[in-house]
Amino acid sequence: MEEKDSIGFSNGSLSIFLGQPTSRRVERNAPSVDEFVVADHIALLVPDRNTVNEVALIMKNAGFEPLFPAEEHPEFVAGYYSVSFCDPDNYVIEFYLVDKR
Repeated sequence: MEEKDSIGFSNGSLSIFLGQPTSRRVERNAPSVDEFVVADHIALLVPDRNTVNEVALIMKNAGFEPLFPAEEHPEFVAGYYSVSFCDPDNYVIEFYLVDKR
């Protein structure tokens, strides 16, 4: 995948996307001098919607409010369903699937 502000690579089981956001979704402390590349978002592919919904419930019960609730995001691709949270360091952790129903 290649877009104006991003590029993605996949071997079928691992995908890596690099991009320059136009606006910040979350605030994070500036990188230290030891960090040359900063990952601020990790997305974990799960097998089904039930898993996304279960993760959302487990995280909520642990005191985490979702950054984006469990819902469809057709702006990414048809069938994209995910939930996202910020960890204590403000990294975005997303659980997603692309449902091809």
